[in-house]
Amino acid sequence: MKKISRKLSVIFMTVMLAVMMVLSTAAETQAATTTPQKRVVTLYSSKSKNYNSFLGNYVSANMYNIDVAPKNSKFQSLKSADRKKATLALKNGAGVSAGMQAVVATVKKTGNVTVSYKKQGTVNKQTFVVKKYTNPLKSLKIDGTNIASKFKTDNVYVLPYAKYAGKKIKVSYSAASNFELSYVDYLLQPGNMKSDMVKNKGTVKIQKKNSALLISAYNAKTQQNETCMVIFQ
Repeated sequence: MKKISRKLSVIFMTVMLAVMMVLSTAAETQAATTTPQKRVVTLYSSKSKNYNSFLGNYVSANMYNIDVAPKNSKFQSLKSADRKKATLALKNGAGVSAGMQAVVATVKKTGNVTVSYKKQGTVNKQTFVVKKYTNPLKSLKIDGTNIASKFKTDNVYVLPYAKYAGKKIKVSYSAASNFELSYVDYLLQPGNMKSDMVKNKGTVKIQKKNSALLISAYNAKTQQNETCMVIFQ
């Protein structure tokens, strides 16, 4: 009788241990998935560009960095709930970001889309709220010429470098309705992240080809950050 009791006791303990392990694993799996974070972004035209400091160059304005880590970090299972709205890819850093890699999302359509990826065993999720582009500028004058209308459908406008090379230009600007200008910088050279603040009605010397004026604006109503560029090519 004692032997049977011991056997039943052992069997019971084994079953209980197995159940606890299953419950523990389920709890760990649940804990390893983050709650999706919402991020409002802008859908720009296919021709639009932005300066991506991580990639060290002008890239599509529809590319958004999600997570950055050393190259030996394992990013896995990059997924999009709707690839027609957004895709994910791994990109290697450049310049000061060399030796790093990033998960980069490229948005394609307006609307909401959730993307996810696994990093060190944790599934990270982010929901993009993709909205249409709106010109954030009421006025942007270069030596007295207002070019704000050039940003009606696109966030990039190109001026000939040869015309402005080595010259000091006067820059004045004002935001469109519902927008507030965050900063206006002169990016000297893509890749080295060197830039200078440009004061309203101030001057800036155009020193290199492919340098640019970067204008950042925020719309509290739509919660969008808009970036416009004047590239001297």
